[in-house]
Amino acid sequence: MESNESETNNVEDFLQSNWRTLATVNFKHKIFVKSSGTEDQIHEKIEKDKSLIEIGESTSKFYQEIIETPSTSTVKCNIEKKIKVAPKKIKVLKIPFNKEKLFRLATNNKVDEIHKLLNESTNVDINAVDNFGWTALMMAACENSLESFQLLLNCGADLKIQDRTGNTATSLAKKKNHKEILNAIEEFLNRQDESGSSSDEDEEESGTDFCPDCKIEISRSSSKSHKSSTVHLFSCKYNTNSKIKSFGIAQSNRGYKMMKTIGWDGNSALGAKKDGKLYPIKTVLRHKRTGLGIKQEDAKITHFKANDVRAVHFKPPPHALTRKEILDQIMKDKRKERQLRRELS
Repeated sequence: MESNESETNNVEDFLQSNWRTLATVNFKHKIFVKSSGTEDQIHEKIEKDKSLIEIGESTSKFYQEIIETPSTSTVKCNIEKKIKVAPKKIKVLKIPFNKEKLFRLATNNKVDEIHKLLNESTNVDINAVDNFGWTALMMAACENSLESFQLLLNCGADLKIQDRTGNTATSLAKKKNHKEILNAIEEFLNRQDESGSSSDEDEEESGTDFCPDCKIEISRSSSKSHKSSTVHLFSCKYNTNSKIKSFGIAQSNRGYKMMKTIGWDGNSALGAKKDGKLYPIKTVLRHKRTGLGIKQEDAKITHFKANDVRAVHFKPPPHALTRKEILDQIMKDKRKERQLRRELS
């Protein structure tokens, strides 16, 4: 044991005084990488890079001197570089059409928002109606929204659409006495008439047309004069289809609307197939029945014609006496009889 302790003491004397701390410190390990070539090759590569750097510096100095020298040329270059920039295509997302929003914007006269709604919506129906049959054009006319009214007209809104009570945009503007709306309607109709007349003039006047009232063929050049002629007006007057006007049925009538929905055109016989009665069947009063060969009395028709005096002739019925009147008459007769007997006796 003593020999071992003496050996350790000799080793500690031989080592450095702080060898214990050096043995416990964590040093970063060095990583050696194998070279890609020999020392001569590496030295040549370094010299080559230096020569390239020197050449680059001399070249840059040369170009810098050329740029700094003043120009002596008098030629002007007129070529301008045109940079073409491709326009970016903006994709607009289409939204479903909202008729309630259109009604609200037309009432509040918001023209820009109406234009945006019509352009950015799908399945646009500018003549859409609410539960009462009102369109956006009617609402704009009723609220005197002139700008939105003109925009809707130009976008194809129909002036002839009627609500449930038979009112149109024009009639509503007249009831409210909106003169600006009425002037806009008049200008719009005048523009339509001018465009229609110009298109008619551009059409060929050659050829013939068939007049269904007169049942003859006429030339296109004389069609206007034919419609105002006496022959045409006479044929239209006695046309059977015109007799329906004597009914005087309003278009707001429920029965009239029901007949129109099932296919009635308003000028022919009743029913979808146009085979019904144009007028109700005339009823005949009951008359005396006699034998064959005996003269019969003329049947009395309950539907009289206009200005018929017999239809309004009144024959008062005989007056029926009451019970009191009958008793008074009996008593009066008895008094006369007693008075007559008294005078004769």
